[in-house]
Amino acid sequence: MGDDPFVHEIDASHLSAFLAEQAKRAGKRVDADGEPKGAAPKTMLKKFSDLSHLFSYFRSILKATLEDPTADMAESAEAWRERANAEDVHYEPFQDCHIKAIFNPETLLAGSRDPDHFWGPILGVHLGPRLGEFVAAKVADIGHIAEIDVWYIDVTDETAKNKNSIRRLPITEPLIRLGFLRYVEHVRSLGAEYLFPHRNWTCSTALRDRSKCQSGRFGSYLDVLDIRERCYVFHSFRHTVVNAMQDAGVPLSHAMQIAGHQAQEHAVKTRRITEEQARSVHVTVYTRADLARMGQEYPILALKEALERSVNPRLDYDRLAKAAEIVRDHVKKVGGEFRTGWPAQRVKQTAALVAKLNAR
Repeated sequence: MGDDPFVHEIDASHLSAFLAEQAKRAGKRVDADGEPKGAAPKTMLKKFSDLSHLFSYFRSILKATLEDPTADMAESAEAWRERANAEDVHYEPFQDCHIKAIFNPETLLAGSRDPDHFWGPILGVHLGPRLGEFVAAKVADIGHIAEIDVWYIDVTDETAKNKNSIRRLPITEPLIRLGFLRYVEHVRSLGAEYLFPHRNWTCSTALRDRSKCQSGRFGSYLDVLDIRERCYVFHSFRHTVVNAMQDAGVPLSHAMQIAGHQAQEHAVKTRRITEEQARSVHVTVYTRADLARMGQEYPILALKEALERSVNPRLDYDRLAKAAEIVRDHVKKVGGEFRTGWPAQRVKQTAALVAKLNAR
């Protein structure tokens, strides 16, 4: 391509050449012989979307160009979209061997020094929320019902995928045992508005996709663990919890309230119930877990019992609780700015902190 062009000189041919080179780069996928394949169509769509946003910024904010070369690439984008739909991957629940690897206390602490990276998988495997439903949650979304001593986290209209996903999730005893409430009180005492206050939720990336950072980071963590099948992503925690509830015989209405209707859809897909049976379920309008109703003053108690009875991952809770303390101790507010974790290149510091997990 010769010398790098100025922004105003870039046209669709430059971008096409760039994306063609990106498409050749080996991704996670492998072919039948185990050889790395090029970038997935969904990955290419994301790269195209990033370029589109970039040139929108160049035009509207920097005034560096009058043209948008991505506008001339609609056919290429549509071709990638068709291929992505054809290769659509159905996510699978994590298996016991995956759970054991993901939640090895030493590995999780060493690879997840920031609180959202540490608590994200833990909340996922115990409650099954969508990633975007809690990464940008606010401290005010965590509450307590004193009459029954139940803590909860609200999925609000700001974080929910749709109106059916607005719900109140009980914070189960395993999460309390791991120190989640102590973490919440710590960031509250620091004056934090958000549950994970070190993240910038006002930048363009966060506004467009608030779960992108966490999703990418968890994907990298799975790579480290050599869990590379495309059917295993953060969303697999949701499938894991839904399957656990179904296997334990949790009433579908309770599972729907916990998962935000996903349980009903999943039950139909897996032929646990028919579409006709799904239509006859008496939860056609979302049932609020926080509102009293005839015969049951505190419906959230039933949801808490359902989760604690059905979702029992085999975790090393004692050492994970120690890891949670270390992560919490590294959440600080310095000069009005929240700082977390420690640099990954400080290998000796990481080793020393990991060693604390085995100290008595």
